[in-house]
Amino acid sequence: MCEGYPIYFAILIWYHHPSSGMENLENIGSKKSFTLLLLSISLATFMTSLDSTIVNIALPSISEAFNISTTTVSWVSASYLLVMVGCLLVFGKISDVIGYKKIFLSGFAIFTLGSFACGFLPEFVLGFPALVISRMFQAVGGAMITSVAAAMIAAYIPTEQKGKAMSIIILFAALGTAIGPTISGVLTQYLSWHWFFFINVPVGIFAILLGAKIIPASQWVERIGAFDRTGSVLIFAGLASLVFVVSEGMTLGWTSPVILVVSAIMAVTLGWFVLRELKISDPLLDLNLFRKRNFLIGNMVLFLVFFSFSGISYLLPFYLEYVHRYETSTAGLIMAALSFAMLIAGLVADLPSTGSGPANSASLPFSPSSSGTS
Repeated sequence: MCEGYPIYFAILIWYHHPSSGMENLENIGSKKSFTLLLLSISLATFMTSLDSTIVNIALPSISEAFNISTTTVSWVSASYLLVMVGCLLVFGKISDVIGYKKIFLSGFAIFTLGSFACGFLPEFVLGFPALVISRMFQAVGGAMITSVAAAMIAAYIPTEQKGKAMSIIILFAALGTAIGPTISGVLTQYLSWHWFFFINVPVGIFAILLGAKIIPASQWVERIGAFDRTGSVLIFAGLASLVFVVSEGMTLGWTSPVILVVSAIMAVTLGWFVLRELKISDPLLDLNLFRKRNFLIGNMVLFLVFFSFSGISYLLPFYLEYVHRYETSTAGLIMAALSFAMLIAGLVADLPSTGSGPANSASLPFSPSSSGTS
């Protein structure tokens, strides 16, 4: 599985909250402030993307370390996804109420502490279950970071710089995805799988210190309505159920009682969420966004890309290490080739974004100007 795709949801939040009444960077600092703020946000996307690919390559080693099946070890990724996907929209909305800075810094603190717990606790408490629980805790921080990273671009970066800023953030995300397998392979083979969790700790501490200094304090935003707690519960339950069904359907059987019950929960909660969001004045997700052609097509393309990439990134490490008997570091280099190809393609695809015409902006599904195109 690939946890990298939650940036897809971050784009939804960016469109949904284009300004949020926050301060613009033009009012708070210099070019140095712009650079440091962009670095802080980029570190967020780098860490979450790095974590997605750095884990997958070590799953065979984790499976052997705990003497568990490949199906069971998939919960290292699945548990992260269950929490991450369910929390993204919720934290995106909460950030409008208490401010981006608090969510961003708290998210980094939780993510960093969760990373340390993933590497440390399984050796002393509960074993593999401790790893899964730590991953779920880490995912809360990951959801907080991802939910506001793109939104801060819209809130703090001057309009003429937003396209460039988003391109840099995507570049950092692609870089994290690219180097993750190589780092993981080397650390797992020559040290142990624990260490690719530990490397998040110094990066997270640096990001917290930098963010505390450079991210502007948020101004209170006038709310149209109360926070939609019911919608938060519905979207968390619905998306978590969806991930569970997709992850465990083949193992448990698509007609097994557990899968059928969870599928029913998924259908009811997501259906109820859609109906509720169409009626309330201040929804978690403005579903009318999907009426815009560029937005709809762009996100459909993103979904299909990450959907296909997630299957490859999960299965290929087992194929390389179990079938072809490659060393973990070698398998990591092979996996990195996929990510570097995405990185290069992203750089090439960004070339038209320097233009200001509608044709150029439409070429990027998350171009700021495309959000207003019907």
